[in-house]
Amino acid sequence: MSAYDLDTVLKKWERDELSTEQAVGQILLLLQTVLQRLGRLEVAQENSRRQDAPPGGKN
Repeated sequence: MSAYDLDTVLKKWERDELSTEQAVGQILLLLQTVLQRLGRLEVAQENSRRQDAPPGGKN
């Protein structure tokens, strides 16, 4: 199942082109994508901090 972008979901919802179940499903897919991206950013940030940390583990 592919997700629409949020603007498309909202437009389709306003035009009654999506059922409640479809809209919720699309929003969950979008949320899943956002959480995956956030998780990758958090890992990258943590890796960056570790690389920038001085030897001995003190900041």
